[in-house]
Amino acid sequence: MSELSRHLKKKTVAAFLEKAEKCLLKTGDYLALVDGEGKELYRTGESITGVTGVTCAVLMVAGEPIGELRGGSHWSAKHLEFLRFGLQAMIDAEHTRRLIAEETLEQYRELSLLQRAAASLNDTLDPRLVARALLELLHESKEENHTVGAYYACCGKKETALLPLATLGEYDATLNEIAESSLVNDIVAKGKAEIINHLTEDPRWQAGKTLYEHVLVAPIVASEATVGLLLLAKYTGGRIPSL
Repeated sequence: MSELSRHLKKKTVAAFLEKAEKCLLKTGDYLALVDGEGKELYRTGESITGVTGVTCAVLMVAGEPIGELRGGSHWSAKHLEFLRFGLQAMIDAEHTRRLIAEETLEQYRELSLLQRAAASLNDTLDPRLVARALLELLHESKEENHTVGAYYACCGKKETALLPLATLGEYDATLNEIAESSLVNDIVAKGKAEIINHLTEDPRWQAGKTLYEHVLVAPIVASEATVGLLLLAKYTGGRIPSL
């Protein structure tokens, strides 16, 4: 299939040129659409062999000629240019559609590759080592009086539990109490991170007094499902800055 055939549907071209012939010319003079290989995709009137004074208008894709519109002596240069403009607009629209389709397909291929890579990493890396590395990165801020923890979602038959992967800092047990609280469950259900700078004043907190007053809760969401949680808590003084 030629480039011209790929960019112009035969039925659409025929309907367009037949309408043009009726509106612009009554004699049925020679008019043809020819691809880059010399094959006629559309023709009306006599064969080219019996025609004199043929005028040609070139059709392009991305700056390269892919065919031409040929008209006999009764077709003026202005008429042919008008028809060429219409056909070129069709070609340009189809070319743009194909570029967008190719780009979209390439993006899907890249996403598929990333998904396969992620699945491979999940199978080969110890989640606890990954969590520990992440917590150490958070701990590099060298802020005092805080504990950070990473949790993963364990889906049971009736509910999903957040189980500890790794923690860094003091008072791990108290941090786990926060992770199991109704406040954290509410944040996880919404799927968006929150900062609570007065934990005991939050109406969702039902556990009474705690060592911690300032908490950052960040659910980790993949494919619209919560797969884990990052939790940072400060147990003396200072507020957690905004996200």
